[in-house]
Amino acid sequence: MTEPFSHRPRPVRVAVVGTMMAYYAPIIGPAFRDLMAGHVTGTTDRLGPASGFEVTTLGHWAEDADTDGIARALGAEDFDVLLIVPAMCTPPAAIAALARASGLPVVIAGAHELTSVGAEYDMRALCRHSVNVGVSMMGAMLRRTEGVPPILVSGWLDDA
Repeated sequence: MTEPFSHRPRPVRVAVVGTMMAYYAPIIGPAFRDLMAGHVTGTTDRLGPASGFEVTTLGHWAEDADTDGIARALGAEDFDVLLIVPAMCTPPAAIAALARASGLPVVIAGAHELTSVGAEYDMRALCRHSVNVGVSMMGAMLRRTEGVPPILVSGWLDDA
């Protein structure tokens, strides 16, 4: 049966995976996962039905123990694109393997929170705001992964 208004395209189904590195949790502090997940949400919150996207966050990869749950979620639905959102530096091998196995087009979103660095910028801030490192690591690994040429979108988190 044809659905009403079937001439209208359905929203693009976007699978989101946030990436971070548990190794840095002691430096960033007890709210590590929440802070990093907040960065991912801040990056994707402008995507949604009004923009023509149906966004599903599959999880936040911080260590190998996170891989299976994200892989199951990725395989459980029919997505159109995989959006990888590095919140900081992240070892890229597990995420690259997930991307390759998904067969989906991949977009890496590098949304930077800081527009300047002040005197208070310390090791915690360096770890917390290392999106550019995560983007570089993920992009380099995916470029070397057969069949997964990523598209990079980079800018400031407060860009509209």
